[in-house]
Amino acid sequence: IRRVIISIMIKMYLTVLFTTIILLKPIFADNFSVPYDGLTLITDIGQAGQGGGSEQYETQLIDNQLNVINSWLYDTGPASIAYLTPDSILFLPCKVNQNQGAGPNGGRFKKIDWDGNVIWDYEMPENICKPHHDIAVLPNGNILVICSEEKTQQEALNAGIENINGPMRLDMILEIEPVGLNDMNILWEWHYWDHLVQDINMNLDNYGQINENPQLLDINVSQSGGGENGIADWNHCNAISYNPILDQIVLSSRHMDEFYVIDHSTTTEEASSHSGGNYGNGGDFLYRWGNPQNYHRGNASNQILKSPHGINWIPNGYPGGGNFIIFNNEHSNNSSAVLEIIPPMNADGTYEIDAINPFGPSSYNWIYQSNFYSDKQSGAFRLPNGNTIITSTIDDFIVEVNEVNNIEWTYPGELRTARAIKYSHDYFNNESECNLTTDDILGPYYFENAPIRNIIAHQDEPGQRLFISGRIMQDNCEYPISGSMIEVWHPNDAGCYSIVEDCNTGNPENDYFNLRGKFFSDVNGYYYFESILPGHYGTRPRHVHIKITTPNGEVLITQLYFENDPFCETDPFCQSAEDRIISLQEIDLALYGEMEFIMNSNESGIIIGDLNYDNSVDILDVIILVNHILSPAAVELDGADINGDGEVNILDVVALVNIILSS
Repeated sequence: IRRVIISIMIKMYLTVLFTTIILLKPIFADNFSVPYDGLTLITDIGQAGQGGGSEQYETQLIDNQLNVINSWLYDTGPASIAYLTPDSILFLPCKVNQNQGAGPNGGRFKKIDWDGNVIWDYEMPENICKPHHDIAVLPNGNILVICSEEKTQQEALNAGIENINGPMRLDMILEIEPVGLNDMNILWEWHYWDHLVQDINMNLDNYGQINENPQLLDINVSQSGGGENGIADWNHCNAISYNPILDQIVLSSRHMDEFYVIDHSTTTEEASSHSGGNYGNGGDFLYRWGNPQNYHRGNASNQILKSPHGINWIPNGYPGGGNFIIFNNEHSNNSSAVLEIIPPMNADGTYEIDAINPFGPSSYNWIYQSNFYSDKQSGAFRLPNGNTIITSTIDDFIVEVNEVNNIEWTYPGELRTARAIKYSHDYFNNESECNLTTDDILGPYYFENAPIRNIIAHQDEPGQRLFISGRIMQDNCEYPISGSMIEVWHPNDAGCYSIVEDCNTGNPENDYFNLRGKFFSDVNGYYYFESILPGHYGTRPRHVHIKITTPNGEVLITQLYFENDPFCETDPFCQSAEDRIISLQEIDLALYGEMEFIMNSNESGIIIGDLNYDNSVDILDVIILVNHILSPAAVELDGADINGDGEVNILDVVALVNIILSS
């Protein structure tokens, strides 16, 4: 009877408590809101909003308290935003002169050091191309430049365009290498012109059915940017972003209401063709999204993007890593929005599409839409803690919002920018030789809720037994991180993934999560798991997928590879994984290897109250604690003494709920 009464009292108490949590959570969320502790770079585009005039321009690097950490002054209006590299060099795309007029016309590029000295200043001749809008700085210091080129009216007609009254100007990309003080080399180029299709004239080389060629752009898809004197701005690409893991480029097009992904691993010759490169498609689109009407798959109801800007990849290891984030300027009537899109990526970095339907997904994964609207420029970037910094240019609106769309930080300053970008403090170079473990693609076969176990292969699973052990370390390489959740998955001995494939071998007990599991690093950061050596998945080298989440929420998505695997020589992901190719030692017919993971974190320890080790403290932990109180012998539970008084009782439930309310 006593147990029943206690149980009823606890359940009544929790009912009242959780009702209070639901009602007061917005208040507590506001009171305990936390902006990401980083440095925000704001590139002034002038009070006119698009540059012009004889103004002096400024780029500021500020902290969350609006203290100016550094400032750069220059007399040429920016064409877009500046970027900082880890060595503190400012890369600035700008106008040829301050009187170039409205719009994001470019043509001049500068590198400026921390002290404001211009160390490189180059002006692009118009006979090469006309730069405009954005740049992307590659890890090697080269620059991807959005340019436009002109084709004559006759050239356009010969390419199958239906109606045109003059020349046609469309976009291209150059990769340039800064040389000396004021010169450059062109190392690579890509042109829309080489990837067009039309269904008007069967006698032309680029004839084809539009819906059968989603990798190409219909030359008659739009007359945007056109007029009585031809088409002056067909694509209007406005942002470019580079993914160093995939070696892919994404760029957004205002006039096509789409963004496009292309292969950067090609040579210039391959980029002008339909074959070659890591993905075999030459310079054709690997992926496109936003308006499938452009390739005759779908109708107006399938169009989501309208006049979009600011496309970029969310970096791996960030919440949403590998997804795209974009500012949709005309999301609805006089209202803009920021969208996150999960691409349908395969394990080899290609994108899934069938012969009938458009590229997925059918909608966005996350949206932020509030009282802001900008019909020009603007953009957003994801931050390491899951927040997103958003700029609505015409509104002079710069905010940082969290994952549930609460505003965490607002910029009230006077600078007006196309996009604000926020860097972590440790983004900039330091003298330490301690290097973070590099990341890799997540792949399409990750599934949450794998069971907690570090023996992830049944004893009768075919294949050679594999034992991997190591340690999870902080970013200084000196101190461990305890309580990190490590998720592991890989194909079986025949290269087949469970859950998503009908494997003909292995899985002797028909385990839904065969060759999948998760476990936690111990108090000294150590971990180990046992499995079997994975087979080759297609042409990929043997690999094990790893996802590590530290107690403070830092995420590393990566893969382990193995020495002397011949498939590594042709795999772009393995080629960039020098720190993750491990040697194996054979002992008693089993293979043993070690791997130390260096995380982007300087915190250690299991989160107080995280009783189920899912790296969050929430109602699920309260349920576990209550079950433990009611049946202590049935549930072994470390850390149940939340308040540290030596006993586990209702007071620990109260302490745990207080932790939830204040988080």
